[in-house]
Amino acid sequence: MKEKSEFNKILFWYGISAIFYVFVVVFAFNHPIFFSNLTNEDGLIETTGTIGFLLASILFTVFTIKSKELREQKKGAYFFIICWALVAFIAFGEEISWGQRIFNVQLPEQYQVKEFRHFEGPMQNVQNETNIHNMGFFESSFIAKRFQSLLQMLPFFLLPLLTLIKKVRVFFHKIYLPIPSLQLIMWGAGSWFIGKTFRFFPSLIEGTFDYNRFNEFTEATIGISFMLFSIECLIHSTDFFKYRYKKQQAVESKVLVK
Repeated sequence: MKEKSEFNKILFWYGISAIFYVFVVVFAFNHPIFFSNLTNEDGLIETTGTIGFLLASILFTVFTIKSKELREQKKGAYFFIICWALVAFIAFGEEISWGQRIFNVQLPEQYQVKEFRHFEGPMQNVQNETNIHNMGFFESSFIAKRFQSLLQMLPFFLLPLLTLIKKVRVFFHKIYLPIPSLQLIMWGAGSWFIGKTFRFFPSLIEGTFDYNRFNEFTEATIGISFMLFSIECLIHSTDFFKYRYKKQQAVESKVLVK
């Protein structure tokens, strides 16, 4: 019964997410030029997501410092929060190409491409930027692309869904794995699904706007999701795990007794 109730909550929040993203798609199709300008490289949308990643890495770190319970008793949770902080910081670094335009750093010529966004070799960066995720070997690798998608979907879709399985949920709670609330899950998955739809069915947007424009929007929503997750952790920094797992402790006790 509890699993069904949790599943219904997820469906509810994904319904709200669907409404929001349908609005975004309709807006993009009706105002393609304006949408493209918003999602340009270093545009408003990308900058918002980048700031989200940066704030998330800072707030996750503050959380580990502020929560005495976390440092002294919940070693597993401490490790996972540090991992989230590192993931957010790396994502921030990749988004700003590790300060390339800030410090006016030029990518060495041997790593540049002559035609923008065109694969010219595994060691050439398709956007002539000082980052890893646009390198040729990353862009052309099926495994690397799937890994990137996994990192995008892991915290805001896969982990929450896995908690619907009782044994998995008990295990997550036993190691105190921090998982976003249902209210935050919707932000991390909706744009990813729409973006993948446009990628696999390019005819849907042909002649309207470039798929990469919506990809920028997807990355931005993930950055915002990380920021909101870190804020949630920080708000409950003194009692986060008691707050999140209070009901689950009774379940764990029954399992141990059995």
